[in-house]
Amino acid sequence: MVDAKVTLHVLIDLHRALTNEPSLEKQLDRVARAALALLEADHASIRVLDETGTELLSGARAGTGVQYRPVTFGRGVGVAGWVVDHNETVRIDDVTTDARFVDVRGQGFAIRSMLAVPLAITGAVIGVLVVTSERVGAFDASKEDLAILLASIAVSPIERARLEEIALRDPSTRAFGARYLAPRLAGEVHRAREGRVALSVIALDLDPLPELREELGRAAIDALLRVSVDRILAVVRARGVVIRRDGGELVIVLPQHDADDAERMADRIGDALAKRVTELGPGLEALELTASFGVVQWDGAESPTRLERRADDALRAAKQRGPGAIAVWPSGERALEG
Repeated sequence: MVDAKVTLHVLIDLHRALTNEPSLEKQLDRVARAALALLEADHASIRVLDETGTELLSGARAGTGVQYRPVTFGRGVGVAGWVVDHNETVRIDDVTTDARFVDVRGQGFAIRSMLAVPLAITGAVIGVLVVTSERVGAFDASKEDLAILLASIAVSPIERARLEEIALRDPSTRAFGARYLAPRLAGEVHRAREGRVALSVIALDLDPLPELREELGRAAIDALLRVSVDRILAVVRARGVVIRRDGGELVIVLPQHDADDAERMADRIGDALAKRVTELGPGLEALELTASFGVVQWDGAESPTRLERRADDALRAAKQRGPGAIAVWPSGERALEG
């Protein structure tokens, strides 16, 4: 069991961090990690409702299975969905005996016991904190109380950040909208300068979308764009911020990533996009999704505007090579194509 003094320090540090952290992604990541440690779980996740209030999105995860694609649930689906609908905490010693539990194939980790706590403010549920273990009866009444306390500390700052981010989201995808790019990039450049840490940017363009628009129609292209962005978000997770500028053009801001880190990220995104399109039903499985990538690292002195412009230059260099290419521009005036 976690020592009481350690628990107190973790909760105090979490409250301070959430108060000073404007990023919803980073807030959720901190809460998931705190829950994993304090509740001695195998896996922790914190899910928040989307803009429509109907779907629970996997905001952050910690522990086993985080390398697998996150699962989304609708309201009323699974234990998490039940908790959202009823605004009640659920502690299950053995999920095999509970009809509310949904066993999701391919999630990458075993679950036998579970604790799920609603994130509620003024009576309205905005999300749910879930911890699981492969052991039967892993969570007792004292851990339930601790989870409720953790959720109560987290819910107010999370709701403020959630509402601010909803206002900045692109309506067609779950990425941020274009007007978020300039202030976010300026903020990250400032933090990189103050902390003397790396900062990289990926500019990418989804290659086949313009050609497919005429063939498939706007509705299918919009759905394909959402699938593409979902795959990109699943790779980037809390490590960076995905922003849609226009059409199939996106920018990914990666704090504390150098050019090599960002190039590896671009490779993983390319692999994720290349998987068969099964989300949109029959007729679209044969589509091949590819993207061109321009990767740049902040040179330690340039302005946010120049950094974005260099990312665009690197993207143009990649597109000249053909679909799926990556052009890396760590510094200086020459793009290194890979």
